[in-house]
Amino acid sequence: MNAILSIVSFILALFIGGDTVQVRDWRVGFEATPVRITAYLDPTFVFYSDETPGSAWTFGSAVCINSRERGALDEAYILHHEMIHVAQYHALGLLWYPASLVLPLEWWPRTMNLDHPEENDAHMWTAPSWWPDQWHFLRLELRMG
Repeated sequence: MNAILSIVSFILALFIGGDTVQVRDWRVGFEATPVRITAYLDPTFVFYSDETPGSAWTFGSAVCINSRERGALDEAYILHHEMIHVAQYHALGLLWYPASLVLPLEWWPRTMNLDHPEENDAHMWTAPSWWPDQWHFLRLELRMG
């Protein structure tokens, strides 16, 4: 199922974003235990579209921002907010959708401090440091024994 999410998020980025697709962030990881070696790659695709309802949306590793926000004062704020959703997807995988019914995954303040978008992070759910990621864009695993 995670493979489907990866493919769909990549296709969304290419299909909707066209020539506006940028790789915003690369997260690379490596884990080793006596029985397996795992490497993963998590790019985040950001693109702009005129067809976006609202200001922005996120699906897996794809962040779509409405074209009217490009260069606007609140563009950095919106991007920061959507990057939190990408981190939530990594932590929850497909459980993101049912979790949105009980966890504060979405939060928009009445007043935004555009100069310091990270001030509002405390109001959105983020995974604790001990929480393992449930989803990776690309995961390669070698099992021994």
